[in-house]
Amino acid sequence: MKHITAIVLSALLHAPLAARAGVTEVRPVVTVRDGVQRIEYRSGDTLVARSADTAPAGVELKFPGADWVPVTFHGPALHNGVIEVGPEKFGTLTLRWRLVQETPSLVERTLEVTAAQDQKFAVTFPFHPTMAGAWAAFSGPVTEKAIFHTGVRERANQTFPVAMLRTADSVYGVIADSPAYWERTSEKVKSPFGLRVISAADGSLLPGHNGSYCYGGSWFFCDSGNYLLAGVHRLPAEDVDARLIERIQRELAKQPAFNEDINTVTGDPHGNAPYADYSVYIWLRQQIRQRMRQTEPDRVGQAIDKKLGVVHERDVLRLGPGAEAAK
Repeated sequence: MKHITAIVLSALLHAPLAARAGVTEVRPVVTVRDGVQRIEYRSGDTLVARSADTAPAGVELKFPGADWVPVTFHGPALHNGVIEVGPEKFGTLTLRWRLVQETPSLVERTLEVTAAQDQKFAVTFPFHPTMAGAWAAFSGPVTEKAIFHTGVRERANQTFPVAMLRTADSVYGVIADSPAYWERTSEKVKSPFGLRVISAADGSLLPGHNGSYCYGGSWFFCDSGNYLLAGVHRLPAEDVDARLIERIQRELAKQPAFNEDINTVTGDPHGNAPYADYSVYIWLRQQIRQRMRQTEPDRVGQAIDKKLGVVHERDVLRLGPGAEAAK
């Protein structure tokens, strides 16, 4: 039986409109009614948003041709300061709901959906604020009912959905993202030699393009940034590492240096080499791993060192006599 897991992220944040002393907080609170977990959000003693009867935990589920149904969670909810409810089964799907207090003003909400077989579905995260205010998105004020989702940029200039409620002294917002949607999009433009910087919607070259430079080439800085940010948006670390290792090996296949870009048809390097801008990858990798509390040795660095025959001796790098290093 094949199991496929998709992650959908929804973060709740709170920011003051003016600088003031102390920390502005928003936090989830779990209550139980009739054995069902209900989640509400508070800032200090103020109720920010309450659960709806249609979605007591803040999640609704829909299958093709069926009505929306609430996802009700049961059982223990608090583990080491993290709210975790589920698993709950709906047909072939198993859902888990996790809420983490990332900062006093930011709650990350993660819905993990595991499918035993192919199944189309949709989920919503209803947000019912208790305060009066003005709604807005990145692109401007919102005065009529609107649905924000991760699959279509239905809001102009908005790469992922953000809904904000502005009160007299604060802004409350909900941000959503879907690593699974990122993965499907990235795979479409992936060639045997990296992601194409520009392509047709199906990943093929545009008319007149040859797979090099701005004409469908693959730029390591763009590819690595794409994969690093996918990890920030909770693509599993092992998947991020595997993609980075594969892409770096493609980059070094013809010569042990980073190039301006590589041709996505032939794999040949193009432009300047070594291309110094790509040293920024090392800094970004370190910063992101630190922010995400990834303290284990960098598997990407270890894999590339092994591929090239690089040995670390205190503060010195030595090329070993391996086949890769001798090429």
